[in-house]
Amino acid sequence: MECAPSIGEVLPEHAPGIADLLRKSFAEFEGKLDPPSGALFETAESVIKLLETSGAFAVFIDSQPVACVFFRPDSDFMYLYRLGVLPAHRRKGLGRLLIDCVQAKALEQGFTKVRLATRLALPGNIAYYERLGYIRCGVGTNTANNQPFYTVLEKSLSPKTKSSHDSVRPA
Repeated sequence: MECAPSIGEVLPEHAPGIADLLRKSFAEFEGKLDPPSGALFETAESVIKLLETSGAFAVFIDSQPVACVFFRPDSDFMYLYRLGVLPAHRRKGLGRLLIDCVQAKALEQGFTKVRLATRLALPGNIAYYERLGYIRCGVGTNTANNQPFYTVLEKSLSPKTKSSHDSVRPA
């Protein structure tokens, strides 16, 4: 029997499981994105390195991470990245839950905006973030060929920003 999900901050000891989760979560994009997603190459060591400058939340089931997201403060916004959910756990609201956690963390740290980037080649991802209230605010280019390859999306926050993260207990 599967335990109820819990959510918590990612610690260095979670790094091997988080690296594995990211590789499996992004595996469907292997060979389809140019340049390839860095998530496909994450290792325990690279996750530990990310944690030196970023925070991360994960959803755990039976003590195993099944979804995660990284975030880091930037000049006047919180940057959200590396959102991954294992395929068997998708469409259960875990991505939304993690995004809510990052938004709450941003407000807690005094930020009123969360920003992220997603590939133009992934219109489903763009539509997902737009449904969550994110608005396109820029386009980034591939430095190798100077062609547009990602869009930047941003959401303005207020203390009343809707959150669903209270429905899962902390780890």
